Amino acid sequence: MSNGSVMRWELKRRGVKPETAKPAERIKHLPARRGVFLIAIGNSAEEVALRLRALAWKDGYDVPILFLNNDIAAPNVISVRLSNGQFAQLIAEDRFVIGGEGNARDQIKDHPLLAERYLRQGLLRGISVFETYPRGGHGGHSLPIISALDLDLHCAEVYAFLRKGLAWLRDGNSSDLVDARSDIERLIKQRTQMQRVAAEAWNVVIIGGGSGSCGNAGHQLLPYQVREILRELGVGNYELTGVVLGPRAFTGLTPNVTLNYYALLQALDFLAQHGQRRRYINGLTIDAATPPYNQVILFDDPWLPREGATVSERELNVFFARAALSLHLWLNTQANQVIASRTANPRADRADENTDERVRMFATLNGAVAGADKDGLIEIVALKKQAQLFHALLARLEA
Repeated sequence: MSNGSVMRWELKRRGVKPETAKPAERIKHLPARRGVFLIAIGNSAEEVALRLRALAWKDGYDVPILFLNNDIAAPNVISVRLSNGQFAQLIAEDRFVIGGEGNARDQIKDHPLLAERYLRQGLLRGISVFETYPRGGHGGHSLPIISALDLDLHCAEVYAFLRKGLAWLRDGNSSDLVDARSDIERLIKQRTQMQRVAAEAWNVVIIGGGSGSCGNAGHQLLPYQVREILRELGVGNYELTGVVLGPRAFTGLTPNVTLNYYALLQALDFLAQHGQRRRYINGLTIDAATPPYNQVILFDDPWLPREGATVSERELNVFFARAALSLHLWLNTQANQVIASRTANPRADRADENTDERVRMFATLNGAVAGADKDGLIEIVALKKQAQLFHALLARLEA
């Protein structure tokens, strides 16, 4: 009999009820902070976004996040100990997985628009049927065109999912409408809410890897759908930011890491110059003379992998944690305002930077360098530094 059992037996014999250890109380949710809304696309983005939520919970608030993927495997649960001693188990709650209903290559034959786009225009040229079958619900296997196909086939569901989540930007402060005592009071409160929505500033952030499949395709298609949804909701005071992860952080995971990343930068650069016109099978037509993002944040660790030719799982987890920390600081410091100010007000003494308009769209953010130093974070996103890092990145990719 163990010492614990002896003690309980003695207490019972003396008529004393033993006290059982109470399990740690768990908190269900924290109030969401308005002003920031995140959309995580693909596996790496989901890992970063969930870690960013954990950092927010440690600071006492929640951040609204939508998780979108074509891989059914969800990110691991993260346990967070809060400042009051409570524990929280964080999961990817608002998550939507597309694909898995059958062979996508056969499904597009039922839609003349997609058959024209993917078959007759040759977007699937060079990709064997073996690489796309059946694969549904298990990711795009480093081929962005597969994820683009999934997004096209499920455009109605994806659009509805994004609209339901983004409606919180408009309806998050609408609970007082229920308490209206008359139709006149309801109309007044609705008008007040519309004015509040129009005045409220938002930073909508789309996170996705640039070297894989789902994040790569999502960065090219979803920003314009998000802009259309926000227009429908009457939310106009916002900045749309894209966060592109990689490529060095994913070295060796697939044969297409660098190729996919470089192609994505070229695609974003093209869209920033020409906008997008694209039709969807649900009747939606995007005809936007706008860039995909107000700004694009490039995040990578140039020193990976530190050993061997492929990044290890431990290195990936460290990278995800650093990316989450950097974004957490960026969203909660003046770094974003510094980027906007530097790019909106070019100076004559920075002529070497001002000649390249790409730098006005692309910024760099490296938590491995900045760490938790807020001043260092602001410094590293300054235009001078981001120009140097961006040009160095392009030179390495082009080589």
